[in-house]
Amino acid sequence: MRRLLSAAVFFLASASLCYGGFSIDSDSLELLEKGEISKFKGNVRITGENFTINSETAESDRRAGFMTLEGDVDINYSSDTWRFSASCDTAKIDEHSEMIYLKGNTRSIYYTPQEEESTRVICYADEADIDYSANRRAFFKGNVRVEREGLRIFSQRAEYYNDEEFIEFTQNPYAYSVLDEAETRYSGEIISVYISENRITIEGDARARVRVDESEM
Repeated sequence: MRRLLSAAVFFLASASLCYGGFSIDSDSLELLEKGEISKFKGNVRITGENFTINSETAESDRRAGFMTLEGDVDINYSSDTWRFSASCDTAKIDEHSEMIYLKGNTRSIYYTPQEEESTRVICYADEADIDYSANRRAFFKGNVRVEREGLRIFSQRAEYYNDEEFIEFTQNPYAYSVLDEAETRYSGEIISVYISENRITIEGDARARVRVDESEM
């Protein structure tokens, strides 16, 4: 997404801008500070290498090198090494650090190299920070909930590492798994999920409680 925010802009209705391989479309565009700040409103759509982004409004600051998006934000990223999608109320994209900061009703889906339903990761949180640089990782904060096939994990913080296909949950983590008529609740200080290995480890005061639905027996 390099040089996306340094695009030249014009004051137009139904604006469409192209620069450096990127395109920014919106219903209207307002320029401030001699064009250093650009405000896009209405049906904002940003397309370019690896990214497709939609929102109700967007504001770019060329000097600071970031863009702020608000209202039904939807982000899709796809490269040879990583693919994810995300939605939220507001987002900030920092092109210098190659970070995306999501806030409010965040939902993001991360796809492992296997591209299988059973290995994709769906995460909900109050906030999410996505590092789309070569590090390829994401951090989740506040009311974190991750869903995988047959498993739900909750915590107040989690870290996802794409290359290692690994998720670590901290700050009061617990998990539920369902097998046939039995539901098991796990808890501990740290819960780690190794996606490709289909393996979970629990460290620190690890506990498991099984509840059987007798009505199904």
